[in-house]
Amino acid sequence: MTETRNHIMDVARSQFFKTGYAGTSINSIVDATKFTKPTVYYHFKNKAELFASLVHDAYDRCFEHRQSLVDAQLPASEQLYQAITADFSFCLATPDLVRFVVALTFALPEDHSIDLSAIHSRDHESFRALIERGMSDGEFDCVDSGDAAIALQGLIAINIMSYLKMGHPPEFLSPGRARDVANVLLQGIAVKGTRERHKKETM
Repeated sequence: MTETRNHIMDVARSQFFKTGYAGTSINSIVDATKFTKPTVYYHFKNKAELFASLVHDAYDRCFEHRQSLVDAQLPASEQLYQAITADFSFCLATPDLVRFVVALTFALPEDHSIDLSAIHSRDHESFRALIERGMSDGEFDCVDSGDAAIALQGLIAINIMSYLKMGHPPEFLSPGRARDVANVLLQGIAVKGTRERHKKETM
């Protein structure tokens, strides 16, 4: 039963990615699965429920993968690196799923029927908590943990999108490069004196 449901979801994900929510009909999904319509409706009552299941499955798998690979006992800077490495490795392992997530994340609201605010907030708040842990432990020094969390999310997203769209080799999302990306955020790009002067100017 699980195998049948998973096959329906895999086929539907591909259909939605190709033709969008509005352009995909439940009949086209049924035809592509090679199952009967009653079989599909046994698992999902309509297109909206099927799409919602795909959305939550995609984001949950990514989030849970990251959580499983971040060691809360390590310093926050190392957890930050592990979070980046986890998202990179998830993309390498499931590129089609990540393409679906990226497409959803940057789609216009009218392109699908799901409110993603709670899902996006969960990711943001987990990164923000990591940043605040580092600030509390004296590892990080930033003005706003929320802004730092957005910067971290942005670094991860743009690297993943670049890999998916620009034809980079898998090494582009290697653990070593994840370390380099983490260092960009942790060290910044301004020389030390400039950072200290800017900090005084903004206080």
